[in-house]
Amino acid sequence: MVAKSRWHTPIAPVFAGDTIRYLVENPSANESGGNADPVSASSIHAVNLVLEDPAAATEWVNTLPDGKAKTHALKNMATNWNQHDPKAVRDWLVTLPTGTRDEVKAHLAGKR
Repeated sequence: MVAKSRWHTPIAPVFAGDTIRYLVENPSANESGGNADPVSASSIHAVNLVLEDPAAATEWVNTLPDGKAKTHALKNMATNWNQHDPKAVRDWLVTLPTGTRDEVKAHLAGKR
């Protein structure tokens, strides 16, 4: 999936992660009438990555600042990945910091 701008011009996948991270780190960059939602975009990007390369997805999500975008990306990444490889998700969960792991586990439990 290719991220799109408000004019629906595709953003090359190689730049999507950097673009989304910039919007998460600089919310005022989107206050000038843009309709990008960095929280949703973060989740979509993480889900797209995790199905192809879980290590790259985890690495990218870990570059996001702590907060709503990172938390939602981790939860949605886990939910989607769990549909394809539950054992890998269980193994991945133990690598997360305790508080984050508990949040993601609770989210997964609510999704079953």
